[in-house]
Amino acid sequence: MSATRKKSRRSKAKTKKRPVAAVSPFEKRLVLILALVILLSTVVILILGVPQVARFFAPTVAGEVPTTCDANTTGQPPCCAYPVSGGFCGDGLCEAAIGETSTNCPADCKPAAVCGNGIIEIGETCDDSNTANGDGCSSTCQTEVPTTPVAIIVLPATQGADKGDSLLYTASVFNNRGSDRTFGINVSCITGWTCNLSRTQFDIQDKGTENITISVISPATIPLETYAFTATARDVQAPTFNASSTFNYTVKVCTKAAPVLAIDKTNVSAKAGDKESFTVTVTNKDDCPGYFNYTSTCLTGWNCTLSKKSVANVQVGKNDTLNLGVASDSGASSGNYTINITATNIKDTTKSALTSVIYRVVVGKPPPPTAFCGDGFCNNNENTTSCPSDCVPPPPPPPPPTIAECGDNIAEGAEDCDGTDSLSCPGFCTSTCTCPFFVGDGFCDEAAGESAAISPQDCARPANFGLVLIIVLIILGIVGGLGYYVYRKGGLSFLSRLHGVSEPKKTSDLEPAVNTMLSQGYNPNEISSHLSDAGWSQSAVDRAVGSATDDQEQLGVLAQQFEVDVPTAEAKKAEKYARACIKKGFKPSQVRAALKSAGWPSSTTDDVIDKLTSEHVESEAKKAGVSKPSENLDQLESYVSKELKEGHTPQQIKKVLQDAGWSDSAIRQVLP
Repeated sequence: MSATRKKSRRSKAKTKKRPVAAVSPFEKRLVLILALVILLSTVVILILGVPQVARFFAPTVAGEVPTTCDANTTGQPPCCAYPVSGGFCGDGLCEAAIGETSTNCPADCKPAAVCGNGIIEIGETCDDSNTANGDGCSSTCQTEVPTTPVAIIVLPATQGADKGDSLLYTASVFNNRGSDRTFGINVSCITGWTCNLSRTQFDIQDKGTENITISVISPATIPLETYAFTATARDVQAPTFNASSTFNYTVKVCTKAAPVLAIDKTNVSAKAGDKESFTVTVTNKDDCPGYFNYTSTCLTGWNCTLSKKSVANVQVGKNDTLNLGVASDSGASSGNYTINITATNIKDTTKSALTSVIYRVVVGKPPPPTAFCGDGFCNNNENTTSCPSDCVPPPPPPPPPTIAECGDNIAEGAEDCDGTDSLSCPGFCTSTCTCPFFVGDGFCDEAAGESAAISPQDCARPANFGLVLIIVLIILGIVGGLGYYVYRKGGLSFLSRLHGVSEPKKTSDLEPAVNTMLSQGYNPNEISSHLSDAGWSQSAVDRAVGSATDDQEQLGVLAQQFEVDVPTAEAKKAEKYARACIKKGFKPSQVRAALKSAGWPSSTTDDVIDKLTSEHVESEAKKAGVSKPSENLDQLESYVSKELKEGHTPQQIKKVLQDAGWSDSAIRQVLP
């Protein structure tokens, strides 16, 4: 969105104050229903007795030994005994007196933090895998705050690679301007080289840091020497506030080495035909980015699958992971079978590594049995004389079926009843021996003559049936109302967490969050009430909601201009409108909401927006390193959060991740 449009919208928000209801009438009714449920719960507690309810919900405390409980012991607590000393692993207390350590009870005894291991632990505010000062994270793993208004550090400062290879650098930009600012970044790229940035413009809150990935690819023909590049970060609104950092790309002849392979399970036991999965970790031991091919040796009749056949640009000392699936032959005999996995250095095929897994079939195909009398099979020239135990004469044929005769007063065959033999419908058997209704089937067919006198179990109702029905309907109404209330509130809370507005932080995050909430069907009153409850100031909430509403008004005007304010069968009109809106700076979620407000069907709206945004989302997935499945869920969660803030829907992001091969369980962890 252009700076000019942002400025006009802010000035408009200052002059146009919108009254926002803190709680909608619908929510007030739901709160009243909740109060009634609490009142009913109080009555239940009084009926059952406070001690019984308290005992049911009583928490277990440190040192509690439930196995020594004896409710019949005079003078003892009704639940359990409380010894003077002692505890257990998981009680939240690290008790050396009973032998608890960080090894045998990590849940209670947290290990001491180790600076430089790449993991932010207790007492650390950062950990960049080293103990050097001056790189944004000190030798004691505390964040270093720069003293200049703008600072940038590119790491690693120097890397080496072969001609034509790609190297990745991380540029950390620090904002020390005294307020939240928007920054831009560029790299002075050498002619013939390729330099890419994960982002060229971004917001940073005051005293905050933003990391940008820089990809540099050298030409295929170039002298072997070191080439310098400069990355410059600048305040977009005040470009004179800027800073630069130099980093180097050394073109050299890299030393190739065999990678190191590790597998999570070296042996398994399974039945014939079962499938087992393994995770293989490949570590690059070249002194340049590594490129590897993966193969596996599979036995005849077995099925072995690799999640990937090759990988490129594995950074020095870093790991790549792949999955191996092995399904044994359903006819395999019991025994041990070896499956090999090989990783070969593409740039030097003489450098390879191999790891193996032993697949033990514990229940395989048995050898063919030897025929003998008494084995239960009549074979090998056996007969009823030589082996009567195996060769049993066939049973005599069944008697012919009884032919039902209607009118003989015997209900048989397909007859429901017959004259006086009519227990299913006493006194109502027809001339064709059928029943117009059935006693005891749980259904009162009054139109066919069934009544409470004939079939009390079907037609009789309790005296208080109407009251019971009313109570059931009330309970269903309460449960349904509460469920809908929790669903709506839960959805808003989830979107708030994804956009980082669950508590007051960056006001620039409010408007994207409001746009997403509006596109998901929440009304402005709901959104305003939710954000106010989260601690945001009413003025900030009013500005964000008002700005989003202004956008919808502008989108409505554009809809009239493009003749899409009334839905038609021409989807191309909607597509043309959507392209124009996105080009003007509106987010896809805003355009989606505008089309839905105009009455366009969800199928057409989704097709149009998905067509315009799927390519962008896929491109961002590649830049974020999540275009292929991995174990790095933090990286996946960061990508999902960023795309949601940009206005893309959860459905679009989920489809891209599914097409990329991510499992549904991994997607649910970051995008329920």
